Amino acid sequence: MKQRTIRVSLSGDKFYDHLAIVKSCDGRAYDKGSKQWVIPLTDDNVQRLSLIPSLTEQLEVEMQRMKLEESQLTKDALKLKEEYPFLFDYQAIGSYYALNKKFFLIADEMGLGKTVQSMPLIDKYMKEDRLVIILAPKTLLPQWRDEIKRFIGYKSVIVDGTSRKIQRLTTYNSNMIILSTYESFAIDVKSIAIDWSNVVVIADEALKFKNTATQIWRALNFIRPRVHSFIAMTGTPIENSLHNFFNIITIINPEFMTEREFRNNYCIWESNGYGSRIVGYKSLGAFLKRVSGIMIRRRKSDVTELPEKVVQNRVIDLSPSQKRLISGIRSYAEANWGTENAVQAMMLLREVVDCPQLFYSSSSPLIKSLKMGKYVPTDVGGDLGGKLPEVLGVIDELGENKVIIFTQFKTMARIIRDYMLEHNYRKPLLLTGDNSQEERMRGIEEFKEGKYQVMIATEIFSYGMNLQFADILINYDIPWNPARLNQRIDRIHRIGATRGKIIINLIAEDIEEKVYDVVRSKQDLFDKVVNGEAIDDDSVRKEILQKLIGED
Repeated sequence: MKQRTIRVSLSGDKFYDHLAIVKSCDGRAYDKGSKQWVIPLTDDNVQRLSLIPSLTEQLEVEMQRMKLEESQLTKDALKLKEEYPFLFDYQAIGSYYALNKKFFLIADEMGLGKTVQSMPLIDKYMKEDRLVIILAPKTLLPQWRDEIKRFIGYKSVIVDGTSRKIQRLTTYNSNMIILSTYESFAIDVKSIAIDWSNVVVIADEALKFKNTATQIWRALNFIRPRVHSFIAMTGTPIENSLHNFFNIITIINPEFMTEREFRNNYCIWESNGYGSRIVGYKSLGAFLKRVSGIMIRRRKSDVTELPEKVVQNRVIDLSPSQKRLISGIRSYAEANWGTENAVQAMMLLREVVDCPQLFYSSSSPLIKSLKMGKYVPTDVGGDLGGKLPEVLGVIDELGENKVIIFTQFKTMARIIRDYMLEHNYRKPLLLTGDNSQEERMRGIEEFKEGKYQVMIATEIFSYGMNLQFADILINYDIPWNPARLNQRIDRIHRIGATRGKIIINLIAEDIEEKVYDVVRSKQDLFDKVVNGEAIDDDSVRKEILQKLIGED
C-alpha cells in the first residue's frame, strides 16, 4: 500500500529533453546504485512522463496494476464491516488505510466520523496487547471515553495535569487505553518508562502540533520514530494554512518532504528591505497529490451515505474565577435554602458558566446582595472562561459548513459576536428578540445565501424556524428544560435528512455536567412535549437544583 513509483532510465538522442521532463516531476529521487530515477505515479507525473515514448508501455502496465490494487483495496476494506457493522463504507476504507499504513492522517471534513474510524484500530491493537495512547484536547476526552465504551466495549482512563505526575506515569503501565491531553503528555513524555515500540498513538485535533516551536511538537517528534503506529486526525481545511499542515505531516512522515523543498515549490514569497516573508501558497493541487499516499480526506459531498446526526459533547474547564463565583453562590444558596432568593441565586450559575462577564453584566438585584455579603468578588478582571476560545476552535474547522450558535442570553450572544470580531473572524449574523420580524427573515435569507457563515441566535429561534440548510449547531449553553434543547436541534435536523448534521454541546464542568445528566435522563419527556412545554417541567428544574446544591 505504499505510494506506487516507476523507475526510469534515460539514454539516447533526446536524453536532455527527457531529463527536463523527469526533473519536472514532483517527488522524484535519483537512485545512484541503479542509476535510475524513482518517480511517484501521481496523475501529474504520469501526464508528464507520457511525453517520453519509451515509457508508454511501462506506464500502461503500472496504471493497470494500480487500478487492480485500488479495486482489491476497496473489497478488503469493506470486509471490516463484517467485524464492525457500525462503519459506513467510506469509514471502513479510512480505517483500512490507517491500519495498513500505520503512519497516516485521516483528514475528513467535520461530521464524517473520524473518531468512529479509529475504533477498529483501537480494537485490533488492543487484541495485539499494544498500549494505545489517545491524545486530544481536554474538552474531547470524555467523548472519546464514551465512544470507545459504546462501540468496542473497552474501558479507558483519562490522564491529565490535574493528577500528580507520579500517578500519571504509573497509569501508562496499566493495561487500559490512555486518554491524555497534549499538554500533559508533552510534560511527561521523557519520563514515561514504557516500550515505545509497542505503542500506538492516535492524535486527535492535529492542529495542536502545527507549530514546530512548541513543546507539544517536540514531544511528538521525539516519540514518532520510536512508536509502532502514529495516526493523526484533523477536520480543519488544509487550505487554512499550508505551512501548518506541512508541520503536521513532518511528524507523521518526516521523510515526506524537506523544509527547503516545501518553501521553494509551494510558498509565495515577498521581499522587503529586511528580507523575505511568506505571503501565500501555490500549487496546492500538486501538494495534495503528493501527500495523498499518507492522507485521506473526504468531504460530505464526496460520500453517498452520512451519519444522520452526530452529537459531540465538549466538557469545558471552569476558570479559577468561575469556580470562586460558583462556590460563593452555593454558599449563599445554602444559607438561604428554602427561599426564592436561594433558587434565583442558583439560576445565576447559568450565567457564570457561560462567561463571568455575562454574570457581572446582569441586572439582577441579587448580584448586588452577593457582592455586599462578600459571597462573590466585585469583579474578576477580564476573565472570559473557556467556552469562547472553544467556539473559535470549532469555527476554524468549518470549511464551507454553516454554523448556528444558540445561547439563552441576548448579552451572551453579543459577547460571542464581539469576541469573534476582536479575533479577526468574519462578521457573524446576530439575531435576538430585539430584532423585528422583518430583520429576522432578511437575516436568515442572507445567512442561507452565504453572506454569513456563522449565525448567533437566542432562544427565540429555537421555535418554529426551519434552518435545515445549516450544518452545525453549537449549544453554547445547556437549557434546563429538556424540550428546549430538543427544539434547538430540531431547527437544523429532521429524521431522514440527506445532509449529516453535527450537534456540539459546550458543557461546563461540574455545573452543566449535572444539568446535562438530568436533561439526558429525561429524554422520554420529548415525546410528551405540547406546544413547546414539557410536562411537569418544574420537577425537572427541582431535580437540577438539588444536584447543583449537592442534595440527593
